[in-house]
Amino acid sequence: MMKITGEIALLSTGEYVFSKGLFFSNASTPGLAQIVGQNGELFRTAGEQELFEDWDYYRYFNRTSFAVDGDDNLYIAYATRNKLEKYSPDGTLKMAIDRPLNYPISEKIEKIKQKIGPREIELPRLNFVSKSLAVDAEGRIWVLSYDRQLTLDELPVTIHFADAEGRLEATDTIKASESSQTDAFVFHVFEKNGEFLGKIPLGHFADCMKIFGDRLYILEKDNEMRVYGYRIVDTS
Repeated sequence: MMKITGEIALLSTGEYVFSKGLFFSNASTPGLAQIVGQNGELFRTAGEQELFEDWDYYRYFNRTSFAVDGDDNLYIAYATRNKLEKYSPDGTLKMAIDRPLNYPISEKIEKIKQKIGPREIELPRLNFVSKSLAVDAEGRIWVLSYDRQLTLDELPVTIHFADAEGRLEATDTIKASESSQTDAFVFHVFEKNGEFLGKIPLGHFADCMKIFGDRLYILEKDNEMRVYGYRIVDTS
């Protein structure tokens, strides 16, 4: 049985799209996104996972988010790569694009030590590019992106508590910053043909986004657990 831990979307055909998720590992389904039937049968995949022996490299360099447009085209944005891909409903790669960034792409993961309460823990450190994406009614692609990297003071830390047998008992997220405001995030917006239209700055933290009609919604869950709503206005 395939374990699903990521996002999900319903296609007009009645099929489902599942993302790889952060902790998906299954050699029989190597794609970054899987398209399955209503009974769970795997039809096809999109995108290719990179194989690494190091667990941190595997989970960070294969981390993605995805969106589906009204024609069942699939879009995949890579969290740590300057890469946005578009796949047709049959899984064929139709477009691969990048955009200008203010920082280099990480080719390796550094380990940094941070004191959390009485303990000092080791955290992986690398540059992130994308957090989430969505496609609007006009076919424009909106990618929630990093305009700069978060500082250690802005990074929330999630701690998992387990019992003596290794079973998860609780999860706690520690806020590093008391402010909900930051200039670290922007929207990178593309025309349906891949033309880069520019970037729109945000003034707050953001984790994921959805578009319904002309409304764009952002969930910010690690600082104040807020939902922001915006209206998309065409000024052309």
